Amino acid sequence: HLDMVRFPFAIPVGSVRSGSLDFGYGAEPVQSFWTAQKGKEASLQTVAPFGAPWDEWRRAQVTLVVFEIKELLNRIAPHMELSAAVLAWPDRAKLYAFQDWGNWLRGGAIDYAITMAYTPDNSIFQNLTRFAREMGGGGRVLMGLGAWMLNPQKAAEQARTSLRARHQGVVLFSYSNLFDRNRRALIDEVGDVVVPAKRIIRRQH
Repeated sequence: HLDMVRFPFAIPVGSVRSGSLDFGYGAEPVQSFWTAQKGKEASLQTVAPFGAPWDEWRRAQVTLVVFEIKELLNRIAPHMELSAAVLAWPDRAKLYAFQDWGNWLRGGAIDYAITMAYTPDNSIFQNLTRFAREMGGGGRVLMGLGAWMLNPQKAAEQARTSLRARHQGVVLFSYSNLFDRNRRALIDEVGDVVVPAKRIIRRQH
């Protein structure tokens, strides 16, 4: 599982980005960018890159890392599957974190995307399940629930929403939030939703 396979990103506030994506300006990546853009003339380029071409190039580097990891995994452990934690808002994932995870799924770079759909608002969560489905990938999406911010009933309802949208299941984040015995009720509530549903799906197949 690839947890933080993303670019450090600024949190958007409304339609405005707070801060800027100012990471990645080391000498080697900058030189690689200009070489890709200008070839041999890059050695004369001293201006710091900016704008859409620079963002697209950095996004491509994250994607390249994911594909290379998958290729390595296929060589050394072809029986293992690869998943990645991704921002649940597709536009934010692509524009702010440089996670083009829809293409990762469609291109076979990952077997499952686990969306970080952490919200106590069920209406927002419902929209996130729809966005994830629209990203494609044959339904190979697990919705990540923010267990630390949910009560057992709300977590169970979000699990139902995920299954109704025909996602493969849910992931509770994180283990440290579930280790307390008082959180056992949340695990039981979600399990009561997910386990019977998965059994029905198996019978249908």
